[in-house]
Amino acid sequence: KAQVFVDDKLVRKHTGEYLPFEVRVPLKAGTRHTLVVRADWRGPYAMKRDGWHRLWFNYGGMNRGVTIRRIGASELIHPVLQTRLSGTAAQVSVGVHVRNNGEARVIPVQGTLTYGQRSIPLQFTPEPIAKDETQVLQTTARIETPELWSPSAPHLWELELEVPGEATYRARVGLREVRASGSRLLLNGRSIRLRGASLHEDV
Repeated sequence: KAQVFVDDKLVRKHTGEYLPFEVRVPLKAGTRHTLVVRADWRGPYAMKRDGWHRLWFNYGGMNRGVTIRRIGASELIHPVLQTRLSGTAAQVSVGVHVRNNGEARVIPVQGTLTYGQRSIPLQFTPEPIAKDETQVLQTTARIETPELWSPSAPHLWELELEVPGEATYRARVGLREVRASGSRLLLNGRSIRLRGASLHEDV
C-alpha cells in the first residue's frame, strides 16, 4: 500500500504491487514543495488474502522510480502502433490518447515517423475534446519498403508527436507485423518460435 503526501497533505492512496500510478496536484509556482511517498508492505498473509501476492520477492518498498513532470494545456499519452504488411509496403496505424486540460476545444496533433533520411508525416484528424476529457486520435500511413524490426535486424524508427506549443511525445519504435496463422505465430510473415518470455508485470 502506498500513500502520497504533498506539503503534508494526503493526495493519493494506492494498493498493488509493481503497478505504476499517477497523482495530479495543482501547485503554486515559485514556491518550494515537499513530496513524500510512504510504502507499507506489512502483513504478507493479509496481502495474500486480498489477492496481492508477493510472488518470488520477499522484500518491500518502492520498486520503481518517482518522477515529477509539468502538465500543460494538453497531454499526449499511450501512443499505440499497429503494422500490417501488404506486399512490399506497410500500413502503419497510429493512435494516441489526447487529454485536454483546458476549456473544450479542438486540439491539433501532428507527427512524423523517421528512419535515417526517410521522414513519414503523420496527420491526425482533429476532434473536439471536452475539458478534462481524453479522446483517442488516429491516423494511418503507408510506407513503401519499410525497415522492419525483427530479432535479427532490430531497426527502430523515431516517433515524434506534437500539439504545437503545448505537448510533445518522442519514442523509438519498431515496425513489425505479428499475427497468427493456425497454430503458428508469424513475425513479418515468417514463422517465429518463442523460447522464453518474462510476463511478470502482467501476472
